[in-house]
Amino acid sequence: MQNKRGISQAFGQTPPVNQLRRAEVFDVFGIAEALQRSIRELCVQDHQNDPEKLQDWLANKTPETVRLWLQSPGEIWVVEQQGQIAAVGGISPVEHARGTIRLNYVAPAFRFQGISDRLLAHLEQRLITLGASTLLLEATETARDFYLTRGWMRDDTPPAGTRQQCLAMIKRPSSTPTPS
Repeated sequence: MQNKRGISQAFGQTPPVNQLRRAEVFDVFGIAEALQRSIRELCVQDHQNDPEKLQDWLANKTPETVRLWLQSPGEIWVVEQQGQIAAVGGISPVEHARGTIRLNYVAPAFRFQGISDRLLAHLEQRLITLGASTLLLEATETARDFYLTRGWMRDDTPPAGTRQQCLAMIKRPSSTPTPS
């Protein structure tokens, strides 16, 4: 099997700007780095630079774990910009018309460029396309207002297993978001 990305980079092809696509095994290191940097640098309000909280949060944000996510049911999506993973999103399979966004992180260098908006709209649309009429996610305190301004609401009846430091959120789309 050829390393498609390595070959194209070797021949100097310019990567597309702001490309939203399904993640591939070639992305595991870039995804892990984007996740780790986002948590360390953007989510300080949540972990408060507490080494134990950081260690717990980052424990499964490794290339090895990302590789397992790619092999599991669900979907991992990335936004690639300037040859780097700018944002990472993930959804779980839809069950009982409920769809869950499992990941939605932006790398610090790409924050406030509309990338998170685009990725969130895409993840919501994918879940609706797959049959979800109720969308769920767990938000950090850092991201709470981001979701509230995009039609998400606090879920006062979070499912069992919701992490205590996260805010359970819900959205019942009345109309289908514009596809990305």
